[in-house]
Amino acid sequence: LNGVRFSATEIQGVDLGDLSSDQLNALRTPEVDGVLICEEDGDSNRCELTMQNFSREPKKVTVAYYSSQEIRVLTKPQVIELEADAGVDLEAEFKNFSGLYGSTYIVYALLQWEEKGVRNLRAVHHTFRLERPKENSWYLWLAIAAPALLGVLIYTAVLRPRRQ
Repeated sequence: LNGVRFSATEIQGVDLGDLSSDQLNALRTPEVDGVLICEEDGDSNRCELTMQNFSREPKKVTVAYYSSQEIRVLTKPQVIELEADAGVDLEAEFKNFSGLYGSTYIVYALLQWEEKGVRNLRAVHHTFRLERPKENSWYLWLAIAAPALLGVLIYTAVLRPRRQ
């Protein structure tokens, strides 16, 4: 449309092979879920993943983070031992690599675990608008004040006619 390259990301689960009714039930009612909430400052995102195990058995959950090419994922995948009926909070970090300010991007946390012989997944996401980083205004004041002060000093020391 505007000549700017972009990419998009979507996570989709795939069923491979025939599944028993127990396995299908495990897929329909995942026992692990999460919420991803991010704070963005224009250059980087700090996200918190709140993950919960609703089952009566502990789960070994693999957590990996994804986004489009414009957003770089800084957090490596990790395996979490999630106790029965317990939750955990994890931190993740993303950085703007080549995203356009004003554009909307999605970051994903992909949760994977084994249940009744089936590899389950749950993808949770956070959508954010990439804003310009907030600049410190003292830089602007310094850029304006320094030449002005230098000009006053030069005028008073050199250029101003001396009274006799």
